[in-house]
Amino acid sequence: MRTIAMVVWMGLLLGLPMEAHAFALKTTADGVAVRWQSDRVELRIDPELEAAYGEAAVKRAAEVASEAWRGLAHAPDVVIADGAPAAYDAEVRNNGIYLLREWPFEHDQVAMTVTTYTVGGEILGVDILVNGERAFDMLPEPATGSTKHDLAAVLTHEVGHALGLAHSEDDADATMFPNIRAGETKQRTLSADDEAAIDEAYAAASATSQVRAAACTAVPGGTSGSFLATALALVSVVLVRRRTR
Repeated sequence: MRTIAMVVWMGLLLGLPMEAHAFALKTTADGVAVRWQSDRVELRIDPELEAAYGEAAVKRAAEVASEAWRGLAHAPDVVIADGAPAAYDAEVRNNGIYLLREWPFEHDQVAMTVTTYTVGGEILGVDILVNGERAFDMLPEPATGSTKHDLAAVLTHEVGHALGLAHSEDDADATMFPNIRAGETKQRTLSADDEAAIDEAYAAASATSQVRAAACTAVPGGTSGSFLATALALVSVVLVRRRTR
């Protein structure tokens, strides 16, 4: 039987700076990069999310998010599959993108990714959770003056967590930068730092970067709060080249 650890990546200001890059990698307690061992990862959309913001808009936002990370060296393709995931269960990972209408975490958190992995670093499953108490939309570009968060930008950030990345604390241009303001859409496009993160996470299985728990959160003005959560056997703390378009 494999020993697993489930981690809710929630801290916003806890990532440690790394040499030459802002990114950080999720690792096990032994310093092994946390990553998928498959070539394809399928995510399914919660019907409640589609009901809240429109099926076509949510599907498009999810596809923008998955496409942003597709084709990077050694990383699996993230695919938005047809059909609904199993009902959300905090104890089980279903590779779902869920709307939680009653958000049980900090209010300033826009979304969160929960990951289950083995002690050897193999990701077994993820769930992306969207805060149903905040306002989202599939915004036009540019979305000047919008008071809503761009669902595509938020999901692109969370797919990065689902692939094993933590936050890029010191690169405000990175998709994995921890803060997102209402009306921002720039996180839909990966930066060189985001691509370097994936390159290291998947090309170097022995990555030993220390990481911190991560989830995309925001409060008015773009400031953020932080805290750390642990679950099951391991205490963990969170996760960074990209193709030419």
